[in-house]
Amino acid sequence: MAGWLPHLIRLAILLVTYIFKSVARLLRVRGSGDWPLTRGTVATSRCEPEAALGCPASWIVYSFIVNGKWFSGMDERAFIFHRSAKTYAGQFLRGHSLAVRYKPADPWVSVVCDNDQ
Repeated sequence: MAGWLPHLIRLAILLVTYIFKSVARLLRVRGSGDWPLTRGTVATSRCEPEAALGCPASWIVYSFIVNGKWFSGMDERAFIFHRSAKTYAGQFLRGHSLAVRYKPADPWVSVVCDNDQ
């Protein structure tokens, strides 16, 4: 059993981190379904096998225009498996268009939702 303990601890950290990041994302996108929808452009996308907090993650960096002003945002998403993070990030190629929802009172607050893509 002692030989499995480091693996169990690592798995527990991965799961706790995944749950924490997923809940944080849900709180960030909560209520955004009523925000205006616009088209943005992917600046870059990448994935990390294990980010600082212990689980694979993808990042999509994008820009968009609201009322003639440029804004940018970053979408971070946690995954259990690195392959899933890599596949997700690979869908967002540099220069391609994506749907972005932004907070009308503060367009610097924006989200990328799967249902809009």
